[in-house]
Amino acid sequence: MIQSNSLQLGKISGLQKNYHTKSFPYKNVEPQIQINRTYNPSLKFINSELLVNKINNLENYIKFMDTFEVKSFLKENLFLIDIINKSVYIIKKIFKDIKLEISLEYDPEILTDSRFLYLKIYTKETPTKAIKLLKKFDYSWWLDIKPKTKHKLIIGVEYEDF
Repeated sequence: MIQSNSLQLGKISGLQKNYHTKSFPYKNVEPQIQINRTYNPSLKFINSELLVNKINNLENYIKFMDTFEVKSFLKENLFLIDIINKSVYIIKKIFKDIKLEISLEYDPEILTDSRFLYLKIYTKETPTKAIKLLKKFDYSWWLDIKPKTKHKLIIGVEYEDF
């Protein structure tokens, strides 16, 4: 075991037991901060394995256009994985008979990191109906969560016979 003084938020679920807990009083919230005194190298492996499983699970619902690039981008932007999972769930509730496709895109007008994921919803609906369904998706969930994507995920509708 290697000694470490890393901080962890939340509760440890039995994987590590050697920690001290301090409470900080706030008005209505009392978060627990746990100071981990030992480092378990296998936890890093477990976390990366879970990460790979989450990303691979997305491929069950979404066609990755360039698998390596999309997966690499998701590994760099871990916060997007859960947002995409929730988006797929809500999209499937609103749209019927769709195909989903995701690709890594670049915006040449942005000077810093201009990469983002574009999640396309392919539908057989008429363009008018598809836009109405996209607005329903936007107002029911997407507009609230969009700032959390940090401009790294765009969702759009494509009309195509498939």
